[in-house]
Amino acid sequence: MTRPQTIQRAPKDKGNPYRLINRHAMEDDRLTFEARGVLAYILVKPDDWKIQINDLRRAGSTGRDKVYRILNELIAFGYITREQQMQ
Repeated sequence: MTRPQTIQRAPKDKGNPYRLINRHAMEDDRLTFEARGVLAYILVKPDDWKIQINDLRRAGSTGRDKVYRILNELIAFGYITREQQMQ
């Protein structure tokens, strides 16, 4: 199985307020429709934005377990990675 290439964001600023998303991710039949939507939501955030479970819950009007299921799906197919932050 071929892993998807790293998705790189196009520049976004006041003069270019749009984001481009690689079609590959949005057409990957291994992903549920929900996972594609969450990935699109994540990709349009600023580059320094960190995934916050509560933010995803609010944005999707959904529960914690569902958010984790979707994130684990994206991790399983190589679209995102989980990193532990040392405090």
